[in-house]
Amino acid sequence: MPQIKELPTKEPEVDFLVKLELLSNIAEESQVIVHCSYFANEDGESIRIWPTTYLYALDSNHKSKLIYPKNFFLLPFCL
Repeated sequence: MPQIKELPTKEPEVDFLVKLELLSNIAEESQVIVHCSYFANEDGESIRIWPTTYLYALDSNHKSKLIYPKNFFLLPFCL
């Protein structure tokens, strides 16, 4: 039976300035993703989420503001 040779692996070469730019983008754009579900008990029962809604970290003074609502409306909205 013939032996299978493994090909040598080589890390891709990335320019130092490109690495530096990527690392600076990571530091600037951290985000918090929240997944939740709400099931109303009665008709008309709902949760109001305003554009000024934010998450407040318990271990620091950092506030994470709401940037993108997915599958819900922000109030107040105009029809």
